[in-house]
Amino acid sequence: MTAAMAGRTGLLLRIVVEMVKGEPDTAEGLSRSMGRGLPDLIRYLAEQMAAKRLRKMHPVLAFQLLAGPIVAHLLTRRLAMLIGFDQPVDKVVDQIVEA
Repeated sequence: MTAAMAGRTGLLLRIVVEMVKGEPDTAEGLSRSMGRGLPDLIRYLAEQMAAKRLRKMHPVLAFQLLAGPIVAHLLTRRLAMLIGFDQPVDKVVDQIVEA
């Protein structure tokens, strides 16, 4: 996810804004695009919970808790760099996942 979004934080922010608006066309497009990979990811998270590698919760919540901090980092990365934060994105994601 982070590699796909590298250099596209402005686009990501626009997508998030459109998702929050909830317009019918946006909802339909989101449903089509997320319907491809999201079920596999949700199933993977559920399997990890069943194997006790992740704390048990609704898999959608687990996805949100994973994606949220990564998206927040990508959106604020340039600001963080202004004060000297320069860790590579992959290392940041590893730290988020391990938290």
